[in-house]
Amino acid sequence: MKNKILLITPGFPKDENDNTCVPYLQDYIIALSKKIGVENIKVISTQYPFKKINYFWNGIEVIPSGGENKKSFHYYFTLKRTMKNISRLFKKENYVVHAFWLGEAAFIGNRTAKKYFTHLIVTLMGQDVKPGNRVMQYLQRETTWFVALSNNQAAIFHNNYKMEPDDIIPFPIPTIDPNTLNFTREIDLLFAGSLIDVKQPFQFISIVKKLKNEFPDIKAVMAGGGNLSEKIKQQIEAEQLSENIKLTGTVERPKMFELMSRSKILVHPSAFEGQCLVYSEALAHGMYVLSYDVGRIESTEKHQICLSEQEFCDKTYNLLTSELNFTPLVFINPEETVNSYCKLYYPEK
Repeated sequence: MKNKILLITPGFPKDENDNTCVPYLQDYIIALSKKIGVENIKVISTQYPFKKINYFWNGIEVIPSGGENKKSFHYYFTLKRTMKNISRLFKKENYVVHAFWLGEAAFIGNRTAKKYFTHLIVTLMGQDVKPGNRVMQYLQRETTWFVALSNNQAAIFHNNYKMEPDDIIPFPIPTIDPNTLNFTREIDLLFAGSLIDVKQPFQFISIVKKLKNEFPDIKAVMAGGGNLSEKIKQQIEAEQLSENIKLTGTVERPKMFELMSRSKILVHPSAFEGQCLVYSEALAHGMYVLSYDVGRIESTEKHQICLSEQEFCDKTYNLLTSELNFTPLVFINPEETVNSYCKLYYPEK
């Protein structure tokens, strides 16, 4: 009988309505459960939700450690609790271990794989591939399978750690109902993501400001929350763009998809991405995408790479003065993603 799958992650939705928590992981696990059955999957979540009682999410048992992102000696107890929960699982059945993020989850996954003589898969999620990740010193290359989300991320991982990932497997997106798409598109530009430094939200404001000279009534929306929220609001007011840029704060995923269906261009000036699922979601909602050369870049004229802020402005201007085609494009098949991982879970001997 094939081993079951143990997924380890620092955070997981507290219930089926918690759709803003690692949505890409939610999509993947639901697709995986359709392939191998909910009874063959367990999830260990170390930090969030902030509780220690097991629960079921879409029929899958989730075992939270309730770490609450606490440091110092609190972390020791979280680690001890997590390993005890894992021990209980392995006393009953064998598992293949799949850790998300080259961090705490990979560290725990490595200890588990060594103790129970199973193999470990680590999905590289984003900035965890940057230099100086201390977890790398604990992982055995010969017993660890590394998976990148995009060619760009794989190249950065190779440059920093002198090794190639074993595979490149993107996360899937949920099926988009074409009946939800709005082809009138009253929003010109959409920023979709956290208001944090790496996403460079102030650059988005600067782009809108420059374009306002040619498009006085340009309409832009910044959808997301983060530690820069208040500074962003102040900057918009200082630049006299309150009539042009609307802030939504954090929005649930259905609301984000609704905004995409009403928007023309995703302007995403992020400095770093692992995959950036928002590209795929925007394309699937018929949008055009402008970004730096980060994350997974699909081969389509609707996703254009920019090398500078001025190029963002120039390409946005060109699109806004052109006849646009809002036909949705879907590049990632959930079944292909699951099948690719299953080849790692159950390698042919």
